[in-house]
Amino acid sequence: MELYRKQLNSVAELRREKKRLKVDRKIAAENAEAVEQAREEGDPLASILGVAGDLFASKGVGSALISLAMPVFRTALRKTEGGLLKKAAKEVLGGYVKWKAIDFGVTLAMRFIRRQKYKAEREASS
Repeated sequence: MELYRKQLNSVAELRREKKRLKVDRKIAAENAEAVEQAREEGDPLASILGVAGDLFASKGVGSALISLAMPVFRTALRKTEGGLLKKAAKEVLGGYVKWKAIDFGVTLAMRFIRRQKYKAEREASS
């Protein structure tokens, strides 16, 4: 199982990697603050450039999706004032809970059936 995409062979390499990641996070935070300030001032170009910068700086599909989804999420939240978003979140979470309840019920039923079958076979062989 691969825990990290880079092969680090020594403690020194690990320390260098940690420093590099720390600097990357600091630069990303500074850029995000600058873009957020420009967005608050109403500059549409800053919004587009911020999303593009986040997209190009992302390392992987998950990060890219998050960098694209967050501006859409913020815009939807502002425009709908959370009403539609709350309804959608309730629907998704409610569906998940229902699905898990059904899954759990089916698992219990299968376990009960197997147990009864095992007991019947054991009594028949005795």
